[in-house]
Amino acid sequence: MTKQQKIMWSVGNIILGIISFPVYLFSVFQAWANQGGIALFGIGSIVLMLIIFIVFNLFVIKQDKVKYWGLSVLLFLGSATITILTHGILQNTIFE
Repeated sequence: MTKQQKIMWSVGNIILGIISFPVYLFSVFQAWANQGGIALFGIGSIVLMLIIFIVFNLFVIKQDKVKYWGLSVLLFLGSATITILTHGILQNTIFE
């Protein structure tokens, strides 16, 4: 992978990780507001984000290298975790 491809790959996985948490929350709250189907909407949003993640990495990585797939998963989950933690910290400091 060239340096430019690595940058695009890293930034893309980080953005996907950051976007996945609000998409999941929106789907859960939307289902909750409609009085039911909470599990179906939540699972659907997770499956959608995983499909987008896999398709993005298939186009960017091109070769089936386990190293890059492992790093992709770590970037995705790491950015999602940081987003969740930041959301929790901000929510606790704003509403207390």
